[in-house]
Amino acid sequence: MTGPVIKVRDLVVEYRSPTGPLRAVDGLDLTISAGEVYALLGENGAGKTSTVEVIEGHRPRHSGDVEVLGIDPAASGAVRRELRDQIGIVLQTSGVEPEITPREALNLFSSTYRAPRSVREVIELTDLRDFADQRIGTLSGGQRRRLDLAVAVIGRPRCYFLTNPPLDLIRQRVGKLGISSQTCGSMERQFCSLRITWMKPSISLIESE
Repeated sequence: MTGPVIKVRDLVVEYRSPTGPLRAVDGLDLTISAGEVYALLGENGAGKTSTVEVIEGHRPRHSGDVEVLGIDPAASGAVRRELRDQIGIVLQTSGVEPEITPREALNLFSSTYRAPRSVREVIELTDLRDFADQRIGTLSGGQRRRLDLAVAVIGRPRCYFLTNPPLDLIRQRVGKLGISSQTCGSMERQFCSLRITWMKPSISLIESE
């Protein structure tokens, strides 16, 4: 696509509090282009999570304009479905049911997309083959992060939202994931910088074809 992949103008996010409205995000402007790696930094309570959840379509905004791939993430119905088919999200903590296996989880998630990758392809792509049929609750933290990445890529997304992703795996599979080597290198530099400063962003990466 031409133009910005993500465009935010004068974003305001407010919450209710006993003392009145609490403004978590106040007039944020943000533009992210195709292929760009963007790390959002700030102190606790700075509004990072609120911003990302609005961009992902998981939280309503008080005011402002937001577009992702030309679509307002607050849209509903068929328009919202069109956006959901084009983005992949790795959350900070896994929300996959621990009693099922990675293979079962991927079959479940793939059924929600119109043109998903095959489960077999994603298992190979994310190096899940050795534990694809073990219960998720028995997996190590690193193995669960690989599963989280697998869930994010199975729908063939054009735009990724990744929080603390497994960079070693992304680097190994860079071409097959549709991420350029230049973008991957930039991504790795961003995360190295974040680790050095111990600041964890609510969103670590936005990357688009």
